[in-house]
Amino acid sequence: LFLAWAVLCGNLRGGMALVFFSPEPVAKGLRRLLFLVVLILPVLGGIQLFQQRYGWYPSELGISLLVISSIFFFTMAVLQLGGGLIRAELLRRRADHRRALRDADFIATFEQAAVGIAHVSISGRLMRTNKRFAEILGYSQEELQAMTFPEVTYPEDLPRDWAYFQKILKGEITHYSTEKRYIRKDGSIVWCHLTVALLRNSKGKVKYLISTVEDITESKRTAERLAAADRAKDHFISIISHELRTPLTPVLAALSGTDPIDESTIAMMRRNIEHEASIINDLLDLTRISASGKLQLELRPVALHPLIQETVDALASPLRNRQLDVRLHFNLDDPVV
Repeated sequence: LFLAWAVLCGNLRGGMALVFFSPEPVAKGLRRLLFLVVLILPVLGGIQLFQQRYGWYPSELGISLLVISSIFFFTMAVLQLGGGLIRAELLRRRADHRRALRDADFIATFEQAAVGIAHVSISGRLMRTNKRFAEILGYSQEELQAMTFPEVTYPEDLPRDWAYFQKILKGEITHYSTEKRYIRKDGSIVWCHLTVALLRNSKGKVKYLISTVEDITESKRTAERLAAADRAKDHFISIISHELRTPLTPVLAALSGTDPIDESTIAMMRRNIEHEASIINDLLDLTRISASGKLQLELRPVALHPLIQETVDALASPLRNRQLDVRLHFNLDDPVV
C-alpha cells in the first residue's frame, strides 16, 4: 500500500498532484474514489474488533477476511487510480499537442502576414513585431523590441496617436483606425494606415494592444500627384477660357455697337476669328501631346510689330466705347523674333 502511494505521489505531473489539483472530470472521480478507499480501513477495522469481542467468527478467519479484503480493495483502487491517471495524462498530452499546433499556426500567420503587426504594451513598448512591420520601418525585430511606438512616430502625428491610445486603454473606444507617419531607421518618412485593437485576459485586464500597419506611402504620393494635376487642370481651364473669350469680345462689341462697320473693323474681326481658330488648333495639338507624348514644332521668324498692331486693334472697340484712344508709334524697323 505504502509503495503504491509512494509511486503515485512521486509522479508530480501525472500522479497524486494531478489527482488533487486537476479540474478535469477524471481527477474529480479519482478524488471521490480515494475517499472511499481511505474510509474502508476504519470500516474493516471496526468489523475486526466486533468479531474478536463477540466471537462471531474465529480470530484467524477475521484477520484473513481483513487482509484479503484490504488487498482486493487497495488493488482495485490502485488499478483505478493508475488507469485514470494514464487517461488524464493522455488527455493532457493531446491538449498540449493541439495547443502546440495552434501556437505554430499563430506564429506562422503572425510572421508571414502581408501587413505589419505589433503587440504593444500599455506603456507603449513594442513587445513583439512581425517581419513586415520591421521591413516597413527598416529596423530589425530585435531592435524594435527595445523601442516604444512614440520613438518611431512622426512628431506632428504623436499627440493624436497618443490621445487614441489613452482612450482605448480607458475603455472609451474598443478600437481605432487612422493614417499616420512613421520615421524609418534611415530618417525617411513612411505613411501607414494604422488599426489598433485591445486584447484582454480572462479576468478582463488589459494584456496588450494589437497594431496592424499597412504601408500607404505610394498611395499618398499618387493622391498628391492627382491633386496637383487637378489644380493644374483648373488653372489651365481658367487660362483657356480667358484666351477663348478675349478674341470674341471686340467682335461682339463691334456687332452690337451703333457705329457703322468699316473695312478696318471687318479686318479686325477677321484677325480675331483667325486668332480664335489658332487657339483651337493649339488645343488640338495639346490633345495630340497627351495621346502620343510627342509634338513636332515648326520654328519660323515672326514680325513683332504686326502682332502688337493686332492686339491693339482687338482692344480698340472696347476702348472707344470708354472714349479712349490708343495710338502706336514704331521708331524701329520691324523686329523679327
